[in-house]
Amino acid sequence: LADYAGRVLEAQRRRYSRTGQLTAVTEDNIDAPPYFIYNTVYSNGVPWAAITDQNQPIPQFRSISTKAAFGWHYLYPSNEYAQKVFDAVKDLRSPKNDGFYAGLYETTQKPNTSLTGNTNGLILEILYYKARGNRPLIGQADLASTSVTPPPIAPVNVSTKSSTCPRLSKPLSLVERRYAQAAWQYFRANAQATGLINDRSDFKGLTLWGLGDYLAALRAARTLEVITPEDFNQRIRQLFGTIRQLPLYGGELPNRGYDPWSLQPVDYGGNPMPNGTGWSAADLGRFLSALYGLKTCYPEYADAADRIVLDWSYVRVVRDRALYSGIVTQDETGRMLTRTLPETRLGYSEYAARAFQLWGFEVDRVAVGGQYAKANVEGFEVPTQR
Repeated sequence: LADYAGRVLEAQRRRYSRTGQLTAVTEDNIDAPPYFIYNTVYSNGVPWAAITDQNQPIPQFRSISTKAAFGWHYLYPSNEYAQKVFDAVKDLRSPKNDGFYAGLYETTQKPNTSLTGNTNGLILEILYYKARGNRPLIGQADLASTSVTPPPIAPVNVSTKSSTCPRLSKPLSLVERRYAQAAWQYFRANAQATGLINDRSDFKGLTLWGLGDYLAALRAARTLEVITPEDFNQRIRQLFGTIRQLPLYGGELPNRGYDPWSLQPVDYGGNPMPNGTGWSAADLGRFLSALYGLKTCYPEYADAADRIVLDWSYVRVVRDRALYSGIVTQDETGRMLTRTLPETRLGYSEYAARAFQLWGFEVDRVAVGGQYAKANVEGFEVPTQR
């Protein structure tokens, strides 16, 4: 896996060497229609394709991603190219002090001013990774088969057990602490009365992926002492209480999107969907990963975390040792239909599988490892699919 990551970084460095264009690509929110982009190393047979979630090309919005640049810099701290892309975005903060912008557009070199929990939550996680001594937030030992024991039915409650988070071995520098504080400001500025956080600052809506971003950001911010124990405890209590009130699709799984105020299902455009919006295995994986990290670092929340997971049914998301997502479509007569599709997107499926494994699910058909097809990008082979 480390070899694959190194190949992806090297391909981006080679593009920079050939064109002079700094390159740090990933999926991102953007500040203009269609509002979301997949900046890719390789897609649809085309290197450096920039596409919508409907697979339409939008090369004019290809951008240098802030979160990607932070990630490469701290994964490869001695890499000169990783340092170069990091320097391009490290000060890309909102003048209103409500977080880091998503990136820089390649064609105009102007900021992509979208402010999101994903960008800022990942920056906090990356800085937490650095402070842990560059140790993975989820290690191989965590992937041993586990089980969740149902707690007694009771209101959400937490005990006062002490934290078991590992001691930080590389305290943040003064500048890095300022990065962490700046990233946390997104969550402070976008908190709702329900305890939920909008996925992006200009849009009233959230996903399970966004909830995972927030949980991971909370864990990092508390461990890095960016927020107080009292603030952390209050936010966790309120968040857990609200999550248990979310309407479930088919009474089984969280919907793809919610209104953070009414808690009702909405589509990705924020439109009410009374019949629900289906579920995303990748989003569930992001949430489960963050929830597991929180409860193992702060065991006083373990019972409440387990109770959330045990509220849901996984019969339709975990099948034949693989992961499946559900989408809702409408036929010509107006009937609402649910279609179940395997989660096969490279990277997303492996990440989600690892998260499900943390909770004891057998999903080895989509887990990390196995054989990958490769494509030649910048004279270098990078993985593109299983």
